[in-house]
Amino acid sequence: MKFAGLQKLDLLNCPGKVSATVFTQGCNFRCPYCHNPSLVLPQTEAAKEAMVDEEDIFSYLEKRHGMIEAVAITGGEPTLHPELEDFIRKVKEMGFFVKLDTNGTNPEFLKRLLDQGLVGYVAMDFKTALEHYDRVVANGGAVEKIRESLKILSSSAVDWEIRTTCVPSIVKEEDFERIKIEMDKLGVGYKWYLQAFNPAVTLDEAYHESLAYEQDFLEKLKERLSDERSSVRIR
Repeated sequence: MKFAGLQKLDLLNCPGKVSATVFTQGCNFRCPYCHNPSLVLPQTEAAKEAMVDEEDIFSYLEKRHGMIEAVAITGGEPTLHPELEDFIRKVKEMGFFVKLDTNGTNPEFLKRLLDQGLVGYVAMDFKTALEHYDRVVANGGAVEKIRESLKILSSSAVDWEIRTTCVPSIVKEEDFERIKIEMDKLGVGYKWYLQAFNPAVTLDEAYHESLAYEQDFLEKLKERLSDERSSVRIR
């Protein structure tokens, strides 16, 4: 398998662990605020030539045993790549912890990874209220797949989180409450990260001019949404 990039040292992506992060190419969403547009759009010839072969990643990991603890896999949308399963298995066999980022639209793939014990942490996007997912994806079938992925995570033994990038035109104030209602239906405790929006790099250039929620608003939102079931944090 080839990857669109390798971040050799990452102190943020995998909670509590020093990790390397690999990036997959391609996504089934078109979030206008996406901060990795090069991983969403069709590749240029230069980008294709810059792809990283998995054997080079394995070679790097082997040399960094003892310093690198984990491998975080992000995108794009990693679950679009069925060959990723074999890559993760090899990473696990090398003794590394694996964290997966996903938009939740491939519950079958997610369940297979979890059932085999291949992934130890999952970060899943919850982009806005489910009834407003047309703001980020045209596929109407995505919502039911997202619900199914949430059910899979809530019944699994792995550590997991949901995360919402707080873009005012995508997730409006009332949408946060709707997300919480949907999450509370799962009947389990959960971690929810509110991610500040950075307009510096976006898929839709019009979003370079978009305003972000003020930090004070996010702090108040965190207090309002947090309770015995939901641990809401700001990232």
